[in-house]
Parts: sequence; structure tokens; C-alpha cells
Amino acid sequence: MLDVWKVRPASAHFDVDAAGAVAQYVKVNEYAWAVGNTVGNQSSISIEMANATLAPNWTVGEAAWRNAARLAGWLFAEVIGERPSRSNLFYHHHWRSTVCAGPHMDQIYDEVLAAAQVAYDHFKDAHSTLRPDTEPVPVERQR
Repeated sequence: MLDVWKVRPASAHFDVDAAGAVAQYVKVNEYAWAVGNTVGNQSSISIEMANATLAPNWTVGEAAWRNAARLAGWLFAEVIGERPSRSNLFYHHHWRSTVCAGPHMDQIYDEVLAAAQVAYDHFKDAHSTLRPDTEPVPVERQR
């Protein structure tokens, strides 16, 4: 993705490759040139997913979309502060008339949303194991 963005005026906050590996390119408190719409760029966090096949009926592999959904769940839990839903988890075509993220991703949207919600719940529940009165681990014990 980085090679593409060097010659094309576009970017995204994150990229998930075909194997599911995640890379971050833009800080989440800055906006990326991702969705072709200024409001969308300024009000969203973008995750690019590697295509498994090409247009017009391209697909995204399961490892890529599952890790993108997990990343989205983490972002909603740790950065955005609300649970992913149909009213706040969008594909690119929400912001601009395009077929991106493709018909395959539209067909599995409910599965992607469910995976993002499971991840969100996991990350929110992980915080509930710490009590407000929990003492931090002393520096010498952290090593």
C-alpha cells in the first residue's frame, strides 16, 4: 500500500494485508485521504484491506477482513468509545459513490459487523478485570 500511496494522493490510517498483518500509516487523531469525501476523511478512521481477487467482483480474504474487524473492534473500544453498529461502521461507499469495498464485502457486512462487535466486547471486558483501586506494577517488577 505504501508504494501505491507514494504515487497516488491517497492514504489510510491502517492497512491489513492478505495474511491479516496490520500496519499503521496515519495517526488516529489525524485524518487520512481515504474515502474521497472531506467530511468522511475528517470524521472516520480508515482501514484498507488487501484484495484477494481483482475487480469487478473482487473479494477480500477471510484473514484480512477478520483482522480488520478485530482492529475496528479495538478502535471502537479504545479510541472511539462506542460499540460498532450499522450507524457507525461503514465501508468506503458510504462516503463516496464507489463500489469499494466491493460486492463480496457488502454480502458479508453482517458477519464483519458481528466480528467487530465481538472484538469490541472482548476489549471492553478486558478492562473490567482491573479495579479502579488497582496499584500500578512497580517499575522494577515490569522488567
